[in-house]
Amino acid sequence: ARSALSGIGGVTLGDDFLSQLITAKPVVVLANVSPEDAATGNAFSERLAAHIASSEEAAEAEAANLRAAVAGSKASDNPPAGMLAARRCVVVSAPLEAEVSQLDDEEFRLEYLESYGMKDGLRALPRVLAESQSLLGLVSYLTVGEQEARAWFVPKGSRAAEAAGAIHSDFTKNFEQAD
Repeated sequence: ARSALSGIGGVTLGDDFLSQLITAKPVVVLANVSPEDAATGNAFSERLAAHIASSEEAAEAEAANLRAAVAGSKASDNPPAGMLAARRCVVVSAPLEAEVSQLDDEEFRLEYLESYGMKDGLRALPRVLAESQSLLGLVSYLTVGEQEARAWFVPKGSRAAEAAGAIHSDFTKNFEQAD
């Protein structure tokens, strides 16, 4: 595959421009394996992970070339390091996940997953969400009320007042302190 960035010359390439390119978007690839391979993957998922790692290195090299090409631009116009290299591979077993989703007994569900080598009963969805959150540079915090529990996502490094603003803009204005 050829990157959308190759062959662009004499153009000011700022973060706004780069963020619109599909090649600049983070990617989580799911390697669907048999239930027996759910815990460790198999030869194909290992090859896929290796391919993703090598394409991540190639994308990083392309980003370095792009930064060099726009070296005459303002520093703020240069793409951030690693922007084009955000790729991860997560091994999942859709058949196993489908079976487990039908089980009502939590204790049996954990035993069943452990019989396939899934320690701590860690299912695919939490792993996919954690990888996605990491790639996007987000952290989450929870709020719990009488009627709902909700996760809020904010950029890593956000201050407490900014995080509170994710719920409502008035919280940012009137924020006093966090413990």
